[in-house]
Amino acid sequence: MDFLRNHPEDSGRCSLHFQQTVDAVGAAVPETHAHGYFLNLGKMEQWSERHVSHKAIFGAAIARYQKYGAANQLRTWHEVFVLPGNGQHFEYLNCHADTGLLSWFGGVAL
Repeated sequence: MDFLRNHPEDSGRCSLHFQQTVDAVGAAVPETHAHGYFLNLGKMEQWSERHVSHKAIFGAAIARYQKYGAANQLRTWHEVFVLPGNGQHFEYLNCHADTGLLSWFGGVAL
């Protein structure tokens, strides 16, 4: 994930945020997520299929599953969202110019 965070132009990553899961009283639980947007599905696929950083992530996950089998407590999954290119509108109120997708797409101040 460091590669995606540090090389947005190479990966096509527009935005990447790490999220910590908390329980009902707000205490952190050992579960985190990365939430990211890419310029398009092709850019994301190119990174995931070819780049050494994703190959390392995938290889580590497979090695863990082979080592622990059914006792493995690490669960990995992906949710991928592709937003249609036409007619998308995002509203940012009182935000820095590099917030979210603003640095990738022209914004209009209202």
